[in-house]
Amino acid sequence: MTAPADTTPKKLLGFWDLMSISLGQIIGTGVVVLTGISISMTGYGAPWAFLMALAIVAIPSLCIAALGSAVPSTGGNYTYVRDLLGHKTAFVYLALLVAGQLVLASFAIGFAEYADALMPGMNMKLVAASIMILCYLANLAGIKTAAHFQAMMVVVLIFFSLAVYRLWPF
Repeated sequence: MTAPADTTPKKLLGFWDLMSISLGQIIGTGVVVLTGISISMTGYGAPWAFLMALAIVAIPSLCIAALGSAVPSTGGNYTYVRDLLGHKTAFVYLALLVAGQLVLASFAIGFAEYADALMPGMNMKLVAASIMILCYLANLAGIKTAAHFQAMMVVVLIFFSLAVYRLWPF
């Protein structure tokens, strides 16, 4: 008789790796890139809009965190939708998830706009495309490399933000 295979997912990322990925997603498009758009749409209501968005995002995030700790599995949220709601619903969820990933280009465009503000005359399309390719290559290198790259990009984005808004004396 053979011993049963261990089906517990292997832990690849630590706390700081996960924190850098989360910060990158929040700071990248949510705070740095979309703040100007939210102010133009809501004016003085922008802080209230961010708080409302926080409340809306917190509810499913807490559910996903609870599921992730109670029923660890590979495949992320898709697996939970498939197992709990069926294959057809999981397909719709996956299609919406893929469509939502198209928004990731806003990070590269935001990066290019900040780079252009620091060094005017740059080809912003080339900068944005280069960043997208760099992110793609970092993800191909593995989850650990992608997490470290994300942490580095958060630092670069904060640096660009402080430089553009002249909050850092350099």
